[in-house]
Amino acid sequence: MGTLAEVGEILPYAGAELAGTLPAEIALVTHYGFGASTATREGEAVKALIGFLRSAEVARVIKAKGLEPQ
Repeated sequence: MGTLAEVGEILPYAGAELAGTLPAEIALVTHYGFGASTATREGEAVKALIGFLRSAEVARVIKAKGLEPQ
């Protein structure tokens, strides 16, 4: 018995085994983004958070959770 799921949904389960990923030609990719309102009063905090989320440190965690940072 098998099923299709996103890699990040499989890795957290002890005993689950990732058989592989779909070929790029048929794989569906989910893109996540972030941004800030031009009306924010916390512009510097937003910039700092976005900078942190784009850091190599966070990219390593994202990859470890089965996602591909861009």
